[in-house]
Amino acid sequence: TVHIHFHAILPAIISELAQFADAEDDESEREEAVRQAARSICENVDDTGVNGLVSEIASKCGSDKPTIRKESCWMLQLISEQRKDKQDFFEQVPVMLRELLYRLNDEDATVLKANHAAFSAL
Repeated sequence: TVHIHFHAILPAIISELAQFADAEDDESEREEAVRQAARSICENVDDTGVNGLVSEIASKCGSDKPTIRKESCWMLQLISEQRKDKQDFFEQVPVMLRELLYRLNDEDATVLKANHAAFSAL
């Protein structure tokens, strides 16, 4: 049950992903590994951990750093895509929608793109 450690794992993953925005091309392999770790967490968390997963990601959506907001939107998109077959995140859709709606007036274009992709996945 990894969900009890989300408060430590997810901020680290989102922060790491945000750092790749300024990274050089030689970091692409490392970035893909971190993204794969995020996919694996979102796909394999058990039903009881979905609430914590969404809550922790949603808490990062309001960050003052655009790269953190962008990656948080990407993670919300990931939950929608990875868990659509299991249909166990539907109770969390209002939380996800709230955060995505707040991002609609974001001043950063990359956040808006990530936000649009997350809406499309929902």
